[in-house]
Amino acid sequence: MTRSRVLVGAITAVLVLGGAGAWWLLRTEEDRVRAVIQEGAAAARARDVVRMDAILAPDFTTSRGLPRAGALEALRYAFQQRYREIDVELGPDPLPVKLEQQETRAVVLLDVRAVGRTAPGAPAEDVLALAQTGNRWVVRLTLREDHWLVVGLDTGVR
Repeated sequence: MTRSRVLVGAITAVLVLGGAGAWWLLRTEEDRVRAVIQEGAAAARARDVVRMDAILAPDFTTSRGLPRAGALEALRYAFQQRYREIDVELGPDPLPVKLEQQETRAVVLLDVRAVGRTAPGAPAEDVLALAQTGNRWVVRLTLREDHWLVVGLDTGVR
């Protein structure tokens, strides 16, 4: 390989990696909050309780009083015993994020659609209707040690 090709390759790598780093630095707190919500949806699609656990604060609770351990147990049942496929859609895009208390707390109001199948090709079930929750959610997050974590969830918003 010629010296000029190596130099061009090195410059390209620096620009690509530098650009990715610059993008990371330019992310807003709202973007970081949205990323947590999107990670929760991705974890549900993957039926991955461990990934879901990673975004929940130790003091997480739902508006119905279900604590973190109970929520994870319900997810474990849904992900590992009930459904073989789950599809989740969130809206609107972009998700509206309201930052509070000097950007240490956030509230996101979103619409959620979740469809599950008990086996490949089985009829689709409305996961949220079966769980007796609504499709309009309020998610509350807090910033702890530079990580946004979900501390509250209200699934019965009208």
